[in-house]
Amino acid sequence: MVPSAPAERRAVTIAAPVVAFDEGGMERVMSRVAGGLLDQGFAVTVIAYICKLEPHPALRFVRIPGPRRPAALSFPWFAIAASVAIRRYGRGKLMTQGAIVPQGADVACIHFCHHAFYAGRQEPRRRRDTLPYRANEWLDRSMTLAAERWVYGKGRAKTAVAVSSGVAEELGRCFPALGPRVRVIPNGVDLDEFRPDETARARVRETLGLGDAPLAVFMGGDWARKGLGVALGALAEAPPWHLLVVGDGDREQFEARAAELGIVERVHFVGRQAQPAPFLAAGDAFLLPSAYEPFGLVMLEAGACGLPLVVSRTDGSDELVREGENGVVVERRAEAFAAALTALAEDPARRRGMGDRGRQLAADYGWPRVVAAYAEVLACG
Repeated sequence: MVPSAPAERRAVTIAAPVVAFDEGGMERVMSRVAGGLLDQGFAVTVIAYICKLEPHPALRFVRIPGPRRPAALSFPWFAIAASVAIRRYGRGKLMTQGAIVPQGADVACIHFCHHAFYAGRQEPRRRRDTLPYRANEWLDRSMTLAAERWVYGKGRAKTAVAVSSGVAEELGRCFPALGPRVRVIPNGVDLDEFRPDETARARVRETLGLGDAPLAVFMGGDWARKGLGVALGALAEAPPWHLLVVGDGDREQFEARAAELGIVERVHFVGRQAQPAPFLAAGDAFLLPSAYEPFGLVMLEAGACGLPLVVSRTDGSDELVREGENGVVVERRAEAFAAALTALAEDPARRRGMGDRGRQLAADYGWPRVVAAYAEVLACG
């Protein structure tokens, strides 16, 4: 544990299960925000299972011992243990990753509205369709919905930061008590890390044995919700495209589906990657047939790498995709995604133009601007 920072610093306590740059989207965002607040002169206390921030004289990490999985056990344990740690070690404003602790937060960072998702759910969130996974999903759903009702429904969050206007609308519809407390601050992107990179592109493509074949990239977990099945169906109708799958999921199930479709040789599973940027740089398009995407951090990162975005309509795509400029929004059907890929393959100049425009638009989401917005929220009230 690093010693406390000088008393004159503004202080904030961040409660989130994982604060790490090499994990999922929410974890990366919380890592960037916490690190940026340190640079802004805040004294930051992180209460988490895992924190991978670089040591800093103004950083204090309070580790919560306990299991990260299954969610049905991890969620209530963190809520209890983190609440105790906040009372004992917390200082300054309290910022939480959603409705993660029962006490009211000064700032609740809301990356996902579970009430909105489950109201229109099209796909399960479990990784495997077995009894233990179904039970875990049911328990996790029940607890997250109850937590949102307790924190958001009763207006316990002084300020709710939504990652998109779509999420802000969902919160207003599901939790009227939040009212004018909702503020939109989008996620950000590191434009030095996520960029076109010919060296990385050549290295990854050589490893995969791709040659000059066009490559679509699918990246993330929660494969059913994000539409990997739709992506595989699209690939079957859009030769000679290959598909690179980055992330964790039920690989056996989706490999079997690829075999049924006769596309095994054109699908490349590489698992979760601590440094995803080179794999995005290797692609020629980014594919995300998601059923629910509050912001779509990976869309922003793909755009920064110069990839045209081929996505379904969600809150995230509505804000990040300018139709015909940096990508296309299509129906969540394999045929629609296949048609979009075919059109991009037939017009390389259009594909490159979309990629260039995507890089330009991503520049509006640099992390310094995002962190400054969080610092402003924390300074109020």
